[in-house]
Amino acid sequence: ALIELGGLKVGYMYTWWDDDLSGETDILSSNTTRSNALRYTYDAGSFYAGISVEELETALDSVSNLGVAKGGFIEGPNNVGISGIIGAKFGAVSANLLGSYDTDQENGAIRAIVTADIGPGTFGLSGAWASGANSYYEESEWTVAAEY
Repeated sequence: ALIELGGLKVGYMYTWWDDDLSGETDILSSNTTRSNALRYTYDAGSFYAGISVEELETALDSVSNLGVAKGGFIEGPNNVGISGIIGAKFGAVSANLLGSYDTDQENGAIRAIVTADIGPGTFGLSGAWASGANSYYEESEWTVAAEY
């Protein structure tokens, strides 16, 4: 459940890291993209910016001995994350830049995605970088992906 009033959103929701390129075969985020969060987004139509504070949890099958099991997840000692996003839409082109910091792992991640409607399809280009494994991105130090 969540509550939304204007640009303020509070509750259990998908994080901005859930917005990947088309399809679910790419790995441009961690495996957990839903959390309890407090988020504010300013949307001016062709430009948007937002900030979010999220409760981070780690799935039981990927981590052991981190804390006490609660509802299928392990809670660490400081499971808070902070995310910020800026983005713009210019006709058929949209772009966003997302940055997040996992306070428990003391690591962050940055991701950019640009998409453009070209001909019969959509061209997408993305890149991600992480300072180390964290709840937002743990697959590698960096990656680049493209689609059409």
